[in-house]
Amino acid sequence: MLRRLNITAPYFNSLDSTGFLAVCISAGIYVTTQQAQDFKDVHGDRAIGRRTLPIIYPSIARYTMIVPMTVWSVCVVSVWDLDFVSSSAFHLLSMFVGVRYLTHTTIKDDRVSFWWYNVSVSINLSVCIMY
Repeated sequence: MLRRLNITAPYFNSLDSTGFLAVCISAGIYVTTQQAQDFKDVHGDRAIGRRTLPIIYPSIARYTMIVPMTVWSVCVVSVWDLDFVSSSAFHLLSMFVGVRYLTHTTIKDDRVSFWWYNVSVSINLSVCIMY
């Protein structure tokens, strides 16, 4: 018979306010930017009948990347009180990704933009975990 292994300590049963904030920010970033993966798959999604934001609203879909990327970078920097150099790098990377989605619009470009998006989100999530 298999038994469940409980590897958590008693003091890990609840999140403190910092942990809760980190989870909320992480979830918010994902929920508001998850359409990033859809740009590179428009042709395939359309072929199978999926209705993604880039298919339904192509004229505004790309703007839905730059706005949340910018807002979340400001939010993360201010919530975790990052120093000037880190803040600047953070903002530049987020703006770079957002602008890429606006200005580089081929499928090949979208694959590269998605790679940079993942780098940016990984750094965002890492900052949330570190603090």
